[in-house]
Amino acid sequence: MFKKPEPKALTAEQLESLTTQYQQQTGKSAVPKTYDPSYPVFEIPVNGKELIYVPNHVVMDAMGELTLRKDKFFAHQVLDRKSRVTVRCNSGVELEELNLDKSCPLCDAMQTAWELYNLEYAEIAKSKSIAIDSPEAKDGLSQVRKDLLSDMVVKPAEAWLTFPIIVFECMEKDGNKVLSPKRDKDGRLIGKPMWYSIREKGFIERWAKTLETATSPDGSELPPTHPGGLWFILNYTYESKDGKHDKMQSAKNLAVNYKPMVGYSEWETYYDELTKDWTPAKAMETVCANVLRSKEEQQEVCDEIVKPALEKIAMLKMSKAKELTGSTEPQTSAEAALASFGAVPQAQATPDAAPQVPTGLPQVPLADTNLGVN
Repeated sequence: MFKKPEPKALTAEQLESLTTQYQQQTGKSAVPKTYDPSYPVFEIPVNGKELIYVPNHVVMDAMGELTLRKDKFFAHQVLDRKSRVTVRCNSGVELEELNLDKSCPLCDAMQTAWELYNLEYAEIAKSKSIAIDSPEAKDGLSQVRKDLLSDMVVKPAEAWLTFPIIVFECMEKDGNKVLSPKRDKDGRLIGKPMWYSIREKGFIERWAKTLETATSPDGSELPPTHPGGLWFILNYTYESKDGKHDKMQSAKNLAVNYKPMVGYSEWETYYDELTKDWTPAKAMETVCANVLRSKEEQQEVCDEIVKPALEKIAMLKMSKAKELTGSTEPQTSAEAALASFGAVPQAQATPDAAPQVPTGLPQVPLADTNLGVN
């Protein structure tokens, strides 16, 4: 039994604070989203709504059109212990000062992820007495494929967008939020700048389509290319059969609604000025998912992420080697185990080519497992 800790000399206020915090525990550790609390990242409200303003920071794109200033980048979803986190992809990026040479260790690691998928898929299929190339595998192993894809240590890179928004405290009536901004005792709006991140696909499906049909308070058309200088309601509410709601389903049910706000032009100017330094460079510095890493730093992250997968692969290969050869002698490596029965390790993937599932194993579209964004 553990030794009893030493008594703690705490004040009544400290004990009350601890008691309150323990009552609020969820049993889950929160994954940090920012390296600088002065630049917080927007959290999805569970089955809720938020009133926001998008600061009017625009730049000229390659086509000569004005577009919202944002950090657009590709990122991998990776499994860090039991948490799914996002890591910026460096494929195709070159910068001598950071030793970036257009390669990405996480892109290369996709080969390891698929190799483990194949080995575990074959192992589970065997335990169920289903041949992976048989007609029964399509339905009989459908859930297995989905589960293995969901658990992949590294997933293919996807395009993301990050830009600042202002999130407002809103008034309440009869215990319900009324989407009208609250003011403090001095009459100032209570709004907080935050980073907002979304997959580019989600932005096109939810934000861009809203802009196509929205009109300004005077009835004129809005600029369809960007949401800068406009107000929106982010609606994450949805119906649940069992009455329970979670962040993942809330994110999937996001509806972006344009909200005309008359008489707030001075506040818009104020928040534009307040967020003028919320640039893509600042996002790369402060947001965990956006942070820019050198080649060595990226490799260090990759090695840590992939290590458990490599260990599983080695164990599965040695187990297979022992099964086929009948040998009880330990092998010095997974490669040695494979060589003992004539197997050849898979070829390494190149950073310019996305790894593919080997012939014979069906590929299922990756599930959206991100909890904080769409």
